[in-house]
Amino acid sequence: MPGIERPGLPRTHLARNVVHDAERPAGVFVVSTVAVDEVNTTVVSASGLLAAHVHLTSDGERAMVVTELTDAASHEATTPGGVGFKRYTLYHACADDRR
Repeated sequence: MPGIERPGLPRTHLARNVVHDAERPAGVFVVSTVAVDEVNTTVVSASGLLAAHVHLTSDGERAMVVTELTDAASHEATTPGGVGFKRYTLYHACADDRR
């Protein structure tokens, strides 16, 4: 809602998307918060990486990176040391079978 300030909640906007495989479903979503300078080292092409979405904070200092991976093992194999993250597993999804 316009005009409402939420202290502690960073405002972001989508800066870029990289989609490697739009056909396979994501089994794991990983959210990382990094400095803008570290985005290129966080988003690297790797086995199991389906897509990456980079959101920049309004002050331009931090980036929130949402990656979609095939499974947790793919994430563990490609995570650089020192990067904090939260990993989410897809519980249920609705699919449109009318294609």
